[in-house]
Amino acid sequence: MIRKVFTALALATAMMGLPAAKAADAPLQIGVTIWPGWMPWWIVEEKGYFDEVGVKANIVKFKRHPDDMSAFAGKQLDATHMILADVIIPASKGVPGRIVLITDESSGADGIIAKTGIDGIKDFKGKRVAYELGGVSQLILMRALEKEGLTLDDVSSVNMSAEDAGTAFLAGAVDVAVTWEPYLSQASKDGKGRVVFSTADTPGLVPDLLVFRAETIEKRSADVQKVIAAWNKALAFIKTNRKEAVEIMAKGAEISAEEMEQNLAGIKLYSLADNVREFGAAPDGPLFKTADEQADFLLKSKLIDSKPDVPSLVAPQFVGAVTE
Repeated sequence: MIRKVFTALALATAMMGLPAAKAADAPLQIGVTIWPGWMPWWIVEEKGYFDEVGVKANIVKFKRHPDDMSAFAGKQLDATHMILADVIIPASKGVPGRIVLITDESSGADGIIAKTGIDGIKDFKGKRVAYELGGVSQLILMRALEKEGLTLDDVSSVNMSAEDAGTAFLAGAVDVAVTWEPYLSQASKDGKGRVVFSTADTPGLVPDLLVFRAETIEKRSADVQKVIAAWNKALAFIKTNRKEAVEIMAKGAEISAEEMEQNLAGIKLYSLADNVREFGAAPDGPLFKTADEQADFLLKSKLIDSKPDVPSLVAPQFVGAVTE
């Protein structure tokens, strides 16, 4: 499934011709691409939960996450989904975003596949490794290499998107690829390689986040609260009506219900209780600490030139105000 990657496009001029989301009574524009942890938005649409909670909002669907990020940077979206690096990197360049919710955590759905004969990460030295420079793929790769005392200088880097990396690996063009589902499963199924490292090995490294623009939070906090309430209704529907929920999400992703279940197995959807625990008591909650650690990691890795004010990137007031 399509997944997020931060690129220079995130700081480019906004695309797609979307209307600027500025008027106080205009529907909130929420960007989304296809990823298992974000598919509950299709349930929100199908079941009319925005109307039910009393908020005007549109789900704006993108085929590529860089386009989504670009629209957010260009103020054509009020909110979109990101990982921590996606929030921290643009914040260091003056593009503000505020985390209001953890939607899910990758728990094996992102990873590294290697050709047969490459027994482990230690064997990456000198190999052609495909990954997206400056994004979650690089973060995962660097964390994996670090465990074996290696760095990016020890591999032959091939810069390409996670989708292209997966395709290139299956075609035999690279030795190693940092990608996500369904490429991880497909490589193993075809006998072309195996997963040697995944986000299952690094709990908490890749939480997926709902991020609003700072000005939207300031001007329309009540509506932001209602958006989170609508999301929570979709999660409740998944619990009580699993079969129908999976069918709705599978239709949105244009895959079978069985494939949707397989994709969901690689993530952990965060409940309201999970969010309350992770946000904790600001600024000492686990999310704040994880964000601070990743900011330090990005600075050390020279993916950012300066460390932004991490507590200012989190808006913890919303999850505590939602009721089950």
